[in-house]
Amino acid sequence: MENIDNSMIKRIEEQFATPKDLNKRQISVFLKPETIEELDKSIEKVKEYSDKKITRNTMIELAVGNLIECIPIALKNYEEKNKSLKEEYDTVVFPCDETGVATFIRTKSWFYVRTDKNKIDNLKYIALYTAYPVQSITHYGVIDRYEPRDFNGKTKYIYYLKGEPIELAKPIPLGNINPQSTRSPRYTTLKKLKAAKEYADLAI
Repeated sequence: MENIDNSMIKRIEEQFATPKDLNKRQISVFLKPETIEELDKSIEKVKEYSDKKITRNTMIELAVGNLIECIPIALKNYEEKNKSLKEEYDTVVFPCDETGVATFIRTKSWFYVRTDKNKIDNLKYIALYTAYPVQSITHYGVIDRYEPRDFNGKTKYIYYLKGEPIELAKPIPLGNINPQSTRSPRYTTLKKLKAAKEYADLAI
């Protein structure tokens, strides 16, 4: 009984006072026989403390009103839950040309790349996708730190690695997706990166 919705209790209690005139439209509601039986029992109990005309419609209106208020909360909870699931990324994949991986290995860094500032603090790993003719992800590294830089009036970032870049056991090929889709940073997880058989498998 402690878990009963207080807002519903409040609405029932409001029925004990003088009702207000409402503009109503008729609708049909089909309920199971056992539900109607329980509803009628509840109505009889409410009538013991009310001088109003309490009907099935009265109680159904209370339930519908409560439902309408609960739906936005349920939707918000759903959106927050799915948002958190989608944001379990810890890895970003940047595109590069044929010389990119060699630079990545030599400097132990990757620089002047744009990154969503709302996502950057989640990132622990950085990987590189090499464009044509390689068209594969071959290396990743552990992020030690990053620094923002102004680049032609836009904020871009330099990533410094913790240790040497790591070569994947198997390169991740482009697969059948459009190469244009690799031009923007791809946010994913290290788990997906290591398990991916092609670029599309990185999607969260």
